[in-house]
Amino acid sequence: MGLFDKANPSATPRSDLRHALLGAISGPAFFFAIGKPGVRTHWPVLLPVFAVLGAGVAALCEWQLDDGPDQPDDEDWSEAFDA
Repeated sequence: MGLFDKANPSATPRSDLRHALLGAISGPAFFFAIGKPGVRTHWPVLLPVFAVLGAGVAALCEWQLDDGPDQPDDEDWSEAFDA
């Protein structure tokens, strides 16, 4: 399995793009919020770098990581609580 092989069965190109856009927004906000004051003075250079890094990480996480185990149906839950 390669790094860019799709491992999340529920991921679509549209959901991947949505996660990339959210990462492009939240990535720079996170880095500038925790960054030192010297980082903020170079924002014209660092903003596109952090946006691309955030978008890439978010898109890769959506493409690779599954949302979690499937939730059991309501019937399965009722059987578990009947005991």
